[in-house]
Amino acid sequence: MLRIINSCRKHYCSWATAAKNSIATQVHGPDRWLGILILLSSGFLILGWLTPIMTVSQLIFLEEQVSILDGVLTLARHGELFLFTMVLVFSVIIPALKLFFSYLLWSRVDVNDNKFRNRLRMIEGLGKWSMTEVFLVALVVAAVKVSVISDIHLHWGLYFFSGSIILSMFALARLTVLAHHLQGNK
Repeated sequence: MLRIINSCRKHYCSWATAAKNSIATQVHGPDRWLGILILLSSGFLILGWLTPIMTVSQLIFLEEQVSILDGVLTLARHGELFLFTMVLVFSVIIPALKLFFSYLLWSRVDVNDNKFRNRLRMIEGLGKWSMTEVFLVALVVAAVKVSVISDIHLHWGLYFFSGSIILSMFALARLTVLAHHLQGNK
């Protein structure tokens, strides 16, 4: 078993291993799991995009399951460019960029790099939009609930998406605390 683990470490992808002076190499205890938390949040985000967030039933026989990506495509097809842009930006692009750059800052960026502080500020800026993502999904659910002729049933996609947002908010908050602490020790 030990031989297999050592073999995996030796052949592990270089993009997945931590840079020499990154945050990941300098933390101890539970903070070592922060990278896994970011990756878990990323997995939940993808599941939240792809799995149905709700089933909308109209009358007795019309029923449609809707995922976030289905909603984005439907808005584009119907020419709702403003709503399409809002949902795409706040439910797909910003969460994906936030998680991608958070993982890079965690594992690949040298704490002593001159651009470290700028990269941290950029990620903090993306993190400020987290509640917009949750608000957008809540608005969609509320809009459908208000409709008199339709019934809505929530599905796992909504929970995956919400879980991703909550995990990413926690991970980003902890990441920024660690980054500021390590910058202070420079």
